[in-house]
Amino acid sequence: MNTHTPGEASMTRTVLVTGVSGHIGARVAIALAADPEIDRVIGVDTAPPPSPAGEDGAVLGRTEFARVALRSPDLVKVIRDADVDTVVHLSLVSGPGGSGSGGSGSGGGRRP
Repeated sequence: MNTHTPGEASMTRTVLVTGVSGHIGARVAIALAADPEIDRVIGVDTAPPPSPAGEDGAVLGRTEFARVALRSPDLVKVIRDADVDTVVHLSLVSGPGGSGSGGSGSGGGRRP
């Protein structure tokens, strides 16, 4: 795990954000990607985030997208291969009458 202590040489910071296809997850990923202290932001969800026509993914700025379910072993591979040191878990699952991010990064929530 990488840590940054004031006065030390800066280390690579890689952040993974779950639920990046939802409004909150996308906003957080964009804000993190704009932070010069963070070298790499990877957004994961079960569906790609919507992108404005003609911008082909620009909606997330420099955030990299990986289509991965939270319960999938592929998530461990993404975290390991990217040397992720921070995870921001914003993937929400909602049922009828509830509110959520729109992304269901858990890979299949149950409905009542």
